[in-house]
Amino acid sequence: MKANFTNIIENLFTITGLTAGQSYEFRVTAKNGAGVWSTPSESVTIIAQDVIEAPTAVIDPKFKTINVVQAGETFVIEADYFGKPLPQIMWLKDGREIDKTAARIELKNTISHTTLTVRDSTRVDGGHFVLVLSNTGGTTSVPINMKVLDRPGPPEGPLKVKMVSAEKCNLHWNPPVNDGGASVSHYIIEKRETSRVTWTIGEHVELTGSVVTSEKLEAPEIELDATLRKIVSVRACSTLRLFVAIRGRPEPEVKWRKEDGSLSERAQIEVTGTYTALLIENVNRNDTGKYVLTAENCSGSKSAFINVRVLDSPSAPTNLEVKDIRKDSVSISWEAPTIDGGAKISHYIVEKREESRKAFTSVCSNCVRNSYKIDNLQEGCFYYFRVLAVNEFGTGLPAEIYEPVKVSEVPLPPGKITCTDVTCNSARLSWEKPDHDGGSKITRYIVEMLAKNDDTWITCSESRTLEVTSVRKDSGQYTLTLQNACGTTSKAVSCKVLDRPGPPAGPLEISGLTAEKCTVSWGPPHETGGAEILYYIVEKCETSRVSWTLVYGDMMATTCKITKLLKGNEYLFRVKAVNKYGEGETLESEPVKALDPYTNPSPPTDVEVTSATNDTMTVCWKRPASDGGSRISGYIIEKREKHGVRWVRVNKKPVYDLRVKASCLHEGCEYEFRVFAENAAGLSEPSDPSPLTLAEDPKFLPSPPAKPIVVDSSRSSIILLALLSFFLFQIQQTGRQIQELSSFP
Repeated sequence: MKANFTNIIENLFTITGLTAGQSYEFRVTAKNGAGVWSTPSESVTIIAQDVIEAPTAVIDPKFKTINVVQAGETFVIEADYFGKPLPQIMWLKDGREIDKTAARIELKNTISHTTLTVRDSTRVDGGHFVLVLSNTGGTTSVPINMKVLDRPGPPEGPLKVKMVSAEKCNLHWNPPVNDGGASVSHYIIEKRETSRVTWTIGEHVELTGSVVTSEKLEAPEIELDATLRKIVSVRACSTLRLFVAIRGRPEPEVKWRKEDGSLSERAQIEVTGTYTALLIENVNRNDTGKYVLTAENCSGSKSAFINVRVLDSPSAPTNLEVKDIRKDSVSISWEAPTIDGGAKISHYIVEKREESRKAFTSVCSNCVRNSYKIDNLQEGCFYYFRVLAVNEFGTGLPAEIYEPVKVSEVPLPPGKITCTDVTCNSARLSWEKPDHDGGSKITRYIVEMLAKNDDTWITCSESRTLEVTSVRKDSGQYTLTLQNACGTTSKAVSCKVLDRPGPPAGPLEISGLTAEKCTVSWGPPHETGGAEILYYIVEKCETSRVSWTLVYGDMMATTCKITKLLKGNEYLFRVKAVNKYGEGETLESEPVKALDPYTNPSPPTDVEVTSATNDTMTVCWKRPASDGGSRISGYIIEKREKHGVRWVRVNKKPVYDLRVKASCLHEGCEYEFRVFAENAAGLSEPSDPSPLTLAEDPKFLPSPPAKPIVVDSSRSSIILLALLSFFLFQIQQTGRQIQELSSFP
């Protein structure tokens, strides 16, 4: 399709009217003055979507250090910013948003520039300013430190006068709250007699003893901004900035740590007396996690945590294993990545590589399970395999098998067995090699023997020591049996392995499922770990997330009711038992969706008007074919005039019968009606409208007249009386034709 309808001279053209999210191809053809067209250029495929760029800001280098101004001066902070879509701008001071309505503060923003102006600055105007830029591509914070120097404020009172005598007294006061941005060098003390109006500087006194000063103690406090109380999401390769206001006396010692591991080497920590900031540039998926901030001084300690989610491609799948090896195929399995990159894993990519090659080739590019069978392999060849997870942000890191796997089959059985030497307690055997080794070298043979008159083959042991790895299931009684020609003797040994309990007995049953709640049931674990089960831990997880949420941390029973589910979300539940040795293995349920067990009913049928007057009509219908699994709680009836557009409800409350009388109709208008059925899930679709019916009084055919009455008769005529109607009579009389007569009422 041609995109331009006029000749284009320049090598730039803007195409409009594209559909968002649609894929397009473009190519360009040149035409010279002779009217000859060139061959088209190679096509370029694009998707019509807005370009997303994380916000960035450029400020004057002087703002990267502490800026000092004198009280009364005006200071201006300027910054140029960029980003697509246009970022939202917010100025913070000491962790709080700046009041734009303040008299001495002025904020000006354009599409690429922002300015903060503070006039007639005072000591309180100094502090930590942060310019926060945010759009769909991420959030960027630019810190600026301002310091306003001013005279100190008044010493903190009250001014106490002690040890008063005829010649002297002692004065006591506290340092000023506002030191003007510098330490207090000294104090000036003045005195005034009450009979005078002027103050004079008093004389100092020499102290003979020592003076011990004490500072006001205050436990640390951490003030998290509202945005930090939620999950902080940031795009990969952008910068993570966590700014937190702190206070305390003396100045607390601040520590940052990552709960699931150590802080990245790229992390930069800034600490002042009023705030701390954590900066990590070029973040990746490994920076996802919970960051814990601890402030501590001699008055106590305080901790807070911030959850950070880096939107990136997922990490490598875990526990990649080769399950089954055949002569031309291999089955592999794996588990989901520990870090999903902030989005649900959509599928996996499975790749293979021969040992002699360096490049991997794709086997399956859209595997939705956690296992895959790789066919069409060459028997006897060595292969490497790897799996990559994919989410909406891209393809993640690979999980590889680092030892090559040889594609082979089980060997054929050995050949003829020959007994070469026999003693009273031993025998020497020899046998022929198998005809086919299955494509791999024979590593060892297993020799078994069967006693005469016995059914069970046992492996010939070369060792007289039995080693058992201590796991829960190895608890029990072991029997050692010795046997020779003279008889048999046995010795029983009891062994009890103390461990955490095994998983609860499954399956984990979900019952009573609705859109908001369900009931979870399980059985006690078969392996208690040698100790009594103290309680159970119940957790839930949405399938779109990777983190589990605690529901009950001390459940004593083997059934519990889980509430506050979100309608339409899919959930997983798991339970683990706890004894005095710790938490056991988990029992996990199949995914279930929080939906009501019933649906909306089908619409009623055969809606019709059975009677009508000039202002009322009686509407009847039949029950729906399906009630959706819930009892019909009522019907809603609507009407519409012949040329009307809007349907008007007839009944204010649900109707429980299969008929309703619609009133307040307009005489001479035609109406149609439709009916909705309602149950616990909601309303059904509307029924088919009834035929149009005219609002008028009914008209009936007259009833037949009563039997005529002979009023009078003569030889030539008969007078008949017929009531209520007008009739014509043809009377036949013997002897002559009688004329047609009319009756009268």
